[in-house]
Formats: sequence, C-alpha cells, structure tokens
Amino acid sequence: MPSAIAKSLSRLSRQKLVDLCATWSKSSKCDPYLSSNRDILESNEEDYLHEPARSRQDLKHVYEALKDDTSDLGHLSKRDIIDRIVDGDWRRGLSYEQLASIDFANLEENDTTLRWSALKLVPLRSGSEEQAERPSKRRKAEHSVMPRYPEITAAIFVQNLKQHIGPLVKAHYQIHRIAALQLSVVRLYITRNTPFAPLSGNVPRQGKVATDAARTMFIALPDSCPYVYVSVSASTASKGHGKADSSSAGTKVDVAATKRVVLEAIPKALSRPQQRWSLETTKLTAKSLQAMTLLRGSGKVGASGGTLSQLSQPRPVLDTTEAAIEDGRAELTNPPLQEHQKLVEQRFGSMAGPSHAKLDRVQVQIRNLVTTPKQKSKKQKSVNDDPTEESRCTSLTITLSGSDVFAGLKQFASLHPQYVDVERLPALFTGQHSTTMLTL
Repeated sequence: MPSAIAKSLSRLSRQKLVDLCATWSKSSKCDPYLSSNRDILESNEEDYLHEPARSRQDLKHVYEALKDDTSDLGHLSKRDIIDRIVDGDWRRGLSYEQLASIDFANLEENDTTLRWSALKLVPLRSGSEEQAERPSKRRKAEHSVMPRYPEITAAIFVQNLKQHIGPLVKAHYQIHRIAALQLSVVRLYITRNTPFAPLSGNVPRQGKVATDAARTMFIALPDSCPYVYVSVSASTASKGHGKADSSSAGTKVDVAATKRVVLEAIPKALSRPQQRWSLETTKLTAKSLQAMTLLRGSGKVGASGGTLSQLSQPRPVLDTTEAAIEDGRAELTNPPLQEHQKLVEQRFGSMAGPSHAKLDRVQVQIRNLVTTPKQKSKKQKSVNDDPTEESRCTSLTITLSGSDVFAGLKQFASLHPQYVDVERLPALFTGQHSTTMLTL
C-alpha cells in the first residue's frame, strides 16, 4: 500500500498536499494514527521516525506549521511530507474518502488530468403505434421545444443511482463541488467486493487496487444544463490483472461490464415517473473540464469560436481619463498592422481570456471528395481504359492534436501568408464549431 499511496499523493503540489492533510485532521471519517488511539502492539512496533501526535488538534497544528516557512517544519519538502503521511500520521492506510479527495484535489489543480466526454440528455416517449410495432423499445421523442431540464441535486442523483445499480455494482461514492465551473462531480470507485460481501472496513486492504484508475469513474453534473460529462478510463484493469478481477468472495468482477451498467443507469437516475430521459452521444471529447463547461455548459460561449468569439467577450468600458486618451493617440502614431495579421485575428478571433476553450484533439473527416485521375498521353492509353471514367469520390480524415489545437493553428497561420490561405480556410479549423469530430 505505501508505494501506491505515495504515487497517488505525488501528483499534488506541496501546498495542496498540506491543505489536504489539514482537512483530513479535522474530519471524523479520516482516522489518523495518534498516541491516544494506538494499541499495545502498535506502540511496541513504533519506530519513532515520525512521532505521532497526541490529538487531532495537535495534528492540525503540525500541518499548519508546515505552511509557515519560518517554522521548524516549514523547510520540509513534498517528499518528506508524503513519507510522514504514509509512514506516520496515516500509517494504517487511507480511507476511500481520502483517496477520493486526492483525486478531486488533483482535478482542481490540474484541469487536464482526465478525459471527458459530453453526453446530451434527450427526452423519451412511447407512442401507441410504436408500441404496436415494437412493444419492447421506446424511440426518442422529437420536440420542437426542449422540455425542462431535470433539476436534481448531486446527493439525490447518487441516491437514485444506487437504487438502479445497487444489486449489480458495489462501489464507493464521493461528491465534490467545483464552484468555479458551476458543477458537481461524482466519483464512483468500483470495489473488489461483490454486493453480497459487504466491505468490513472503510480502509481498503490493498492500496494498489484502491488507487487503480481503471476502477474509477467520474460523472460531472453541470448546473442548469442538458449535458452530462463522464470520464471513464480506457483500460479495463490495471497491469497484472485480467479483464475480470477475482474478489475476496471468490467471484469475478468484470470492470468493463460494470461501467456499462453505470452508464446505462445515469439517465434513469435523472428521470421522473412522468418524464423519462436518455443519453445521446455528442462529438465533443476533451481533457479540459473547463473547455467542456464552455462548449457544452450553461454559459454563453457555446459554439462561438473563430470570428464569432468576439460576441462572447464582455464589452470594454470606455475610459475617458487623460492616460487612456494619451495611449489612444500613441496607437494612432504607430504603423498599422499587416493585412495578413488583421485577417488572422478576424478569422480566429481572440483566444486570450477565460472564454477560450482548449481542445487537445480535433478530427475532421471529409466525405465525397471528388478527385480527377491523372491525364494519360495518347501513347499511354490502352484499349482497356474506360472512357467514361473521369473522376471518383473518396474520403479524407485529418487529425490535429496538441495542447491547444486552434491556438496552434492560429500561431501557424500568423507566421507567413504562404503557410495558410486564411481567406479560404474553412470555419471548422478556426474553432467555430467547437467539436472534436466533424464530418463534411
């Protein structure tokens, strides 16, 4: 367990790590190792490398001292703090709640730590004719006006989700609120125990399994938005394990099949008896959670990329001070920008500020692309050539990847007019459509 826990803790910065431990010291669900709660066997085996605190209040003072650079503990590095956590204050192990808080802290500190997919909520209805033809299936309703989005808290969503997957999935749930993005994130960890073998304690027995990313799912619920973001690991099991893991009860747990059960239960947990919903896949997949909220959230950015991005920017306030007037006069005396640079700014728009959504991968598929075969000379023509064959249709797939695809295209177009024909560049390459997969 120590090596797996230490690897998970090493993803955080020193400041975030200290703040997290200070929160653990005050939580009743995070039981630390103290001199007041140790037994005789633990006291005999204690190596005193990290002397335990006497109470939770003393432990809180220890981590507050780590924040102060002038204290005796302020010089400790992140490696030293991790050693103190693993071999000292929480040597008994970390609970599922603590492991979840590590993932949430990493998510807040590193926005691109996970890959998210946007799923759209669409209403369902069952018509009499459809029931006569296909009684076992329900088709998606076609509404001219979108019905009211289900207003449900994250706690009620988790409660409903447990009711639908409880008989099949044994998992640990944790809810975290990200106020800056106006959404709630539900972390679901699929445990090794079957539903018929309840967990004996809150501390997992094997740290390697407890920190396995293949068993973890994240469900983000944005406020007042008909979309749900999910993050599912691509692998079905960690290294050394097969597709199905053997639990302590002797049964096998198929992680991939279990995740499918959870995905199918998400719209059911959001539905009501008279208003049923279903999930529809979208063409947006991105690493940045902020980009997901900008493109498929309740904000005003939406698909306003490229030239339309200026519509989502706040209007500048007119400054009538003398300093602003002098700056304006100085700009008039400067030489004007090149026409090419102006055209690049017009096509790509402004990518500075929080309204720009960063996409790390964009795939474009162009269908029915007409190509003309190479003309042959009279000597090259043969009797077997088909005179009616003049052109043929084919398809072309273009994949762009990087930390920020559209910002990179803008920078590449700004280098020289010969590199990119900005006037004839399709709008989908300027970020206007705001999707990661496009088909023409």
